[in-house]
Amino acid sequence: MSQNKAFSTPFILAVLCIYFSYFLHGISVITLAQNMSSLAEKFSTDNAGIAYLISGIGLGRLISILFFGVISDKFGRRAVILMAVIMYLLFFFGIPACPNLTLAYGLAVCVG
Repeated sequence: MSQNKAFSTPFILAVLCIYFSYFLHGISVITLAQNMSSLAEKFSTDNAGIAYLISGIGLGRLISILFFGVISDKFGRRAVILMAVIMYLLFFFGIPACPNLTLAYGLAVCVG
């Protein structure tokens, strides 16, 4: 009688990384939503402009779902996860440093 593990360690790590990704996604959306007024003042726009910025994260998430599965198969999960971590760091440190809304929207799409 052989013993089959229901969940292997690499599977659990992959699942934890996915959940952590969605946790960071939520943090990025909440951070932008809580700072709408200060970001609107910084980018000389209104709250609708910042809502446009927040929607860029969702658009980026939709685009990434289409491509990063194939990229993960080709280069490995570790490379894709490291790239995602780097993008989140660029986003969290880049949004306060962005000079205009267009560049901030580009960062938002990239982090999605």
